Amino acid sequence: AVSPQQITNKQMMEEIIETNSMNAILIPIPVFSLRLLMGEMANVVLNSNRVLSDKIINTGFKFHYTNIGKAVKSLLE
Repeated sequence: AVSPQQITNKQMMEEIIETNSMNAILIPIPVFSLRLLMGEMANVVLNSNRVLSDKIINTGFKFHYTNIGKAVKSLLE
């Protein structure tokens, strides 16, 4: 199951940093470094997936949190 709110990994990490009141800098890792370290498994990290939550919503499922910030805050408390 996935949330109806689509976000990128960068947005997720920024939200975790902000919610946790951390001082951090996000530095992108070069693709060649990931491929060198992870080999073919780097595709799992590098490839994007567009997944929709339509089916779960159509069953009547209600999400407890409407945005990622509230969900992250709840998890970190």
